[in-house]
Order: sequence, then C-alpha cells, then structure tokens
Amino acid sequence: MKKVLWFCIILGSLLFTACDIGIYNAKPIKPILEYHLINGYLHIDQRATVSPSIDMEGLSIDIKMKGYYVDEDSQDECRAKYGDYIPNGWYPNGYQYYACVESIQKVKITSSKDWDSDHPAGTDLGDLFYVTYITYVPFFEDYRIEPVTKRVSELTMYDMWFVDINFSFTSAQVPEDIAEHSLTVGFSLDNQRTAVFRNILFTDADYEYAVEHGQRVTEE
Repeated sequence: MKKVLWFCIILGSLLFTACDIGIYNAKPIKPILEYHLINGYLHIDQRATVSPSIDMEGLSIDIKMKGYYVDEDSQDECRAKYGDYIPNGWYPNGYQYYACVESIQKVKITSSKDWDSDHPAGTDLGDLFYVTYITYVPFFEDYRIEPVTKRVSELTMYDMWFVDINFSFTSAQVPEDIAEHSLTVGFSLDNQRTAVFRNILFTDADYEYAVEHGQRVTEE
C-alpha cells in the first residue's frame, strides 16, 4: 500500500535521521537529556517539494517542506506556541523530529478541468481526497507519534495543529484525462497567509500504468 509504505519510510526517517549515531559505532553513545521534542522548525512555503504519482491504489501528491530551519529566537517562539516543553526531560537517543512553524487551518484542492459530473473545474475536491500526516500533539498527552489519515473535507482547524513537515494526499478516483489536469493544493495557515502549490501535473504514462494494473478510473 503506497500511502502506508510512504509514511513508514517517513516515520522511519523521523526516528532514525541520526542513524550514524550509534548504529555503526562500536561504542554505545550516552543518551542526552532533552527538554524539547522538536529539533527544527520549517516554514510552509514554495521551497517545498511536490511529488505527484499514480499507482494501483490511486493518485498521490506528496508534499515535503524544505529550506532553512528558523533561528533560535524563532524556534523559542514556536516552542512557546506549541507548548514544546518536557518538564522532566526525555532521552530521544538520537531521534530527530521536525515540525512546521505554521499550523494548517484549511486545505483546498482544485483542478483546472472537470473531475467528474459532480466536480467541475475549480470545485473543491476535498471530499475525494484523503491526507496522511503526523501531528505531535499526542506526544504531549501519552508519548505517541503516529500517522493520521483523514478526508480533506472533514479537516477542522485543530486537526493540523503542530504537524510534521510531510503530507501525502491521495484519491482513489482518477479521471481518464488526468494528464490534461493541472491541480492546485492550497494551505490556509494560522498566520493569515495561504501557501499555494500550483501546476501539479500527471502524465499519460502514469494513467496508462494505473489502468494496466487495475486502477479504478472516474467515468462520466
């Protein structure tokens, strides 16, 4: 399952980003007591990488934030904003965690062409897409860090508060003319700014591969 596999890879990278610490060393490294969970914060902006694809399970748009981590003063502001404090400290053992500076209050996905008879060009496609992401909120409740999957149209302004830098959008329905579509994904942020990722394109080869392997397509 592509979505699950993708997030297993992400979660693995979150947990083992510092894999050269300890794994390949002959001597164990003494754990360091930390008082914060997040190692670095990134802005949600156009430096993100956007990776569209189609497989047997449907269409995917993977978005990962890139760029420079904020400075120490801004990091302290983020820690205060999200309550990123662990009073008694904890031992992450080399694990690395990264979060977005902004929280996401709303997601809107649209296409330049009619998706189906119920979704003409420009219509919000949130009811056809799911998003998988990681929120750090449960960590401060019971030390859980795990992916969350939710229909985009059902997201509330609180669901994507204090989130990781990776997002995967998926839809099981793929129009026959997907190669002619240009998709847009917009994030309404808590700082009143909107981050918009435009011109997300798929190819005929993507569609042909999906059909060849039994992918369900949208028919008028």
